[in-house]
Amino acid sequence: MELDAVRRSLVENGLYVRPTPFSMEGALFVSRRDLRFEAEDGLHGWRESFLLRREQHRWVVSRALHGKAYVDEIVFSSLDEVVRYAHQFFNASLLSMGANDATADVELGEEVSESFWDIIHRANGQAEELKRILWEMSEAEVAQFHEEFVRTASVLRGEPFDRMLGPDVSEDGLMDIAYWSVVQGREFYESILKRPETIPRWVSVGDPALMHHVTSRVFKEKFGKELDFF
Repeated sequence: MELDAVRRSLVENGLYVRPTPFSMEGALFVSRRDLRFEAEDGLHGWRESFLLRREQHRWVVSRALHGKAYVDEIVFSSLDEVVRYAHQFFNASLLSMGANDATADVELGEEVSESFWDIIHRANGQAEELKRILWEMSEAEVAQFHEEFVRTASVLRGEPFDRMLGPDVSEDGLMDIAYWSVVQGREFYESILKRPETIPRWVSVGDPALMHHVTSRVFKEKFGKELDFF
């Protein structure tokens, strides 16, 4: 794949990409726009980034380690794997470092049950595992899980999250991001409520953690009833 085609593919998947300013032929500088900073003294740059290069039939990501040169290398077999890694890495970086433009905490409102978070934890980000768990539950229990799933995700689909994600993220994209964030577990979810600017900007369409359709399918297949997952 030509370097320009690689750059276009990464940009289409929500990343910021440019030719590397270093003397590394065939390498790309990769970051994300929500990681850019500009201080009052005029200093600007990127809170996190990595270099990407192609070596034979593999993709090599070189990260800066403890502020030093790009020395920490990770190898991937496909560009899709690089994209998934990039967003996971950048999301984790935002969570750990804390952005300067943090907003006030977002309140969830009505308490979410411990059983809901326990099911999310047991499902471990796998739609098929969630289906297996829900299949063993009663109609009332599945309905309660569904209600809490929708409620927790809906918090991330309103202000200030929709404003932060901007017009480039569609309603379907925002829904995927919201449900995916809930599926990452209670700690991850509550960290976003505390620091809304850390909400993920992108989720892979094929990610197995996109499981908001599972409850409606279980309801239809097991109980013969329709269930609106919105």
